[in-house]
Amino acid sequence: MDQQSDARLLEIPLQSLDCTECVARVLVRKSTWQQTSIQWTEEALESCRELPATRCGERPKDRFIGCESLRNEIREATNDGRLEVVYRSDTQTEPRPASS
Repeated sequence: MDQQSDARLLEIPLQSLDCTECVARVLVRKSTWQQTSIQWTEEALESCRELPATRCGERPKDRFIGCESLRNEIREATNDGRLEVVYRSDTQTEPRPASS
């Protein structure tokens, strides 16, 4: 069986996004409102202010589960349209939820 590549990354690639707390720059892609892909660079891991808290808990660096400040920035960027939300395999954007 031939392995198919994911054409979504070609159609809607990862977007650069900076954390507002530490200015760590990551690459992000929102496939749906519930699914987010984040690609951390070594530089972003070194810049993240929440990563040292993970290390204090004796958790290895490669088991870093994420940054709350970055999660908040992704949420804000998605809500205000700086970060596009994509349907599964097409390039149409998903409607934004109504503001409360």
